[in-house]
Amino acid sequence: MKIAHISDIHFFTPSFSPLDLLSNKWIGTLNALMRRRRYFITNYLDQLLASLLKENTDILIITGDFTTTADKKEFILAKKFIQKVLTAGIKVYGLPGNHDTYTKKAFNQKIFFNSLDIIPKFSKEDLHIEKIHPSW
Repeated sequence: MKIAHISDIHFFTPSFSPLDLLSNKWIGTLNALMRRRRYFITNYLDQLLASLLKENTDILIITGDFTTTADKKEFILAKKFIQKVLTAGIKVYGLPGNHDTYTKKAFNQKIFFNSLDIIPKFSKEDLHIEKIHPSW
């Protein structure tokens, strides 16, 4: 069995809604446009899929930051990518990152889980949680 792990895909769609000024989303958009876009080039994901297929990968694990600002349009892009991977016969598992719950709304409405409903949900039985330090 071959397992691949990636993170920080950071799909991005700029939003210039005045409502964004009520959350930290405007900071994320500005940061993405001015600084971070050169690091997160999602066009390479088709090449990644080709590499996964070439290596006969069975499972792809994506840990966090599917999006840049937790915008629903960004989740649509992430879902399209995941669907390509699934269609290619590779199972996908994922966990949200801090950018996937970037706003209170995204966190409270569980937009990550609702938008990426094609990713299996973890149950309590799947997780083992243990404190690594008494104060953590």
